[in-house]
Amino acid sequence: MVWASGALFAAAFVVLVPVAIWVYSLVFAFTALWFTHYSLGALEIMRAEANPVVVGASVPVPAIALANEPSNPPPTP
Repeated sequence: MVWASGALFAAAFVVLVPVAIWVYSLVFAFTALWFTHYSLGALEIMRAEANPVVVGASVPVPAIALANEPSNPPPTP
């Protein structure tokens, strides 16, 4: 049984090696795509937490810029 399976794999070597290389390349490509997708998503979340933006403004305004402005400026005489 062991001898027969060894002979079978030796005969199928010409087909199995290209198939194995193709599968490993496909796994590598999808792994790189998944890593990039989730890393960019995490980076977007980290940037949003570090610099929140006021929603609804015509131009995105960082919330830190609005926090430094006085909420009620003194009246002008």
